[in-house]
Amino acid sequence: MKRSAVVVLLVAMIAAASSAQSVGGGLSFWVPESMYQQNEGSLGVESALGSSIGFGEIISAPFGLAFAQVYGLMPEIDGTVGDSPWFYADTALAFLMLKARLPLGVLYVDAFAGINGVWNMTLRPLTKNIENDIAPANHLYSFEESVNIDGGQFGWGWQAGAGIGVNIGQISVDLNVTYRLVRSEVTLDGSYSDVTIGGGTVQGESFSEELKARMGGFSIGIDGSFEL
Repeated sequence: MKRSAVVVLLVAMIAAASSAQSVGGGLSFWVPESMYQQNEGSLGVESALGSSIGFGEIISAPFGLAFAQVYGLMPEIDGTVGDSPWFYADTALAFLMLKARLPLGVLYVDAFAGINGVWNMTLRPLTKNIENDIAPANHLYSFEESVNIDGGQFGWGWQAGAGIGVNIGQISVDLNVTYRLVRSEVTLDGSYSDVTIGGGTVQGESFSEELKARMGGFSIGIDGSFEL
């Protein structure tokens, strides 16, 4: 009860302090880190809907949702990022940020940063990449069935970026770049055949690994908003 009262009080204080609210959306290209670091993965198209509460002409608090198909989630094990992407996902991402705007006449420059939470609505293993990455030299691994995924639906992270735009009356349009990093806890397990190259030896093995599915990269896009 006390926690609910505090939340209501904070919301009321924000509403009283805010001077303007805007709504809008945008489209962007998602560039996963696997693409520019490992030359694997592919561009994704991201759509977003959001709103923003203003605290004067300079400071505002944007929040909203973004949706994307992500080919290129990297494995992160004990702080070390893997050699190739291990996952493909359909994602919904919620964000809350603090933004500073520098007005330059009809133009403006934005800088922003904040937190985000992701829901991987579907999370699929990229089995061939997993086989290649976990196999030692002179061995070939082949999973007998699809790799089992436990967890990975939800994760947390941060994002930050900047943009430049034009303001015409109540309408604002800008080009922006956002760096995003989100991690989700995942456990993988399965059974595979181990083939020794040149030796002809085949044996069955079990695989289990706790890791983080890492969604890192850049969102480059165009956003529009309307001030209410």
